[in-house]
Amino acid sequence: MIAGDRFRAGVERVTSAVRGSPTARVLVSRLPLAAGLSALLLPLIAVGTLAIVWPGGGQPPGEFDRFGPAGAALLTGQWTLPYSDAGVQAGPFELAGYGLAALLGVSGVVGWSVFAIIGGYLLTVSLLLVLFLPRDGASNRLARFVPLAVGAVGWLAVFLPSAIGSGHPSQVVIPLCWIVAGCLAAEGRPVAFGVLLGISAGWEVWSVLGAPLVLLAARPRPVRAGLAAVATVAVIYLPFVIAGPFRMFGKEWGIDDDSLVHLLLSGADVFPWPWRLVQTAVALIAGAGLALLCRRADHGLWLTPLAIVVARLAFDPLVLPYYWIAPVTIALCFAGALALQRRWLGAGAAALVPVLALVPGGRSPWGALLVLAGCIAAGILIAARTPAEQAVR
Repeated sequence: MIAGDRFRAGVERVTSAVRGSPTARVLVSRLPLAAGLSALLLPLIAVGTLAIVWPGGGQPPGEFDRFGPAGAALLTGQWTLPYSDAGVQAGPFELAGYGLAALLGVSGVVGWSVFAIIGGYLLTVSLLLVLFLPRDGASNRLARFVPLAVGAVGWLAVFLPSAIGSGHPSQVVIPLCWIVAGCLAAEGRPVAFGVLLGISAGWEVWSVLGAPLVLLAARPRPVRAGLAAVATVAVIYLPFVIAGPFRMFGKEWGIDDDSLVHLLLSGADVFPWPWRLVQTAVALIAGAGLALLCRRADHGLWLTPLAIVVARLAFDPLVLPYYWIAPVTIALCFAGALALQRRWLGAGAAALVPVLALVPGGRSPWGALLVLAGCIAAGILIAARTPAEQAVR
């Protein structure tokens, strides 16, 4: 009886939180629409994902050799195994999906095609949900859905297959979580912000770079947000640390010759975790600067995470095409949100990011620096033109 009362009280607290947050209400209310539109787009999802699976003869996604066994160990309670290999840099949530595929024995063209289509559908639903977050959308239905259709074609044809084929759906999930967390911060909900940031770190730990989004609040409360984030991350990862061995932070990366890191550290052969901390500092500074510039305007919800992720890419030792899925995801949400509000010039500018990602050589440190410079310029312009009394929605 007592347990039942506690359960009902917990459910009531959750539902009260949903009712109290405009962001949560929008997400819940738009879920059927996002799911329905994604269902209509299933043929495109299938074509895009099959374009990755079929040419490879039904080969599993990238890094499945590591993520599959680690995820299977996680799901079967063998918690000493998932992070015994330093090469496993994915979080438990990302590992779980591939662990399920390993336990189910997914293989061959048909098996991986079904896996990819299901994953593509869920990622598309998530993208549309976040795209629907702006509450001042256009009243004309055609103006509302045409830009979505244009963005969906680009997303499904090019970037969604890369997210599936690379084995890193976190490149989509984390940016979307950042945007929602930014909305929660702007509402003055630092604990909810921290919890969501911590949950997103359960996909990959670089998600903690989204911390500067807390500065979008009219009255930032970074301590509360930080404590909530740390507590959430601890709940997710501490069981594996206790079970041991936990070797995630023992990995060393090679340095690609065409990376900016190669120019800055010409004598270095490897890029260990301490250098990741320097890269983290650069990304956090970029994000904090954009958040402070745009805190009085809703553009900060997109410019801040975009600046963070491209600053990370600019100073990454590896130049991998799938890394650009994250900035493209943010830019498509930015472009779609502005188009829904009939801000066509801004939508066109945001759409230049996926265009750059399609240009030969665009997915490079120099391309990332170009996008970062554009974010900074846009932030300065927005700060100069936004009245001091206007707050982020």
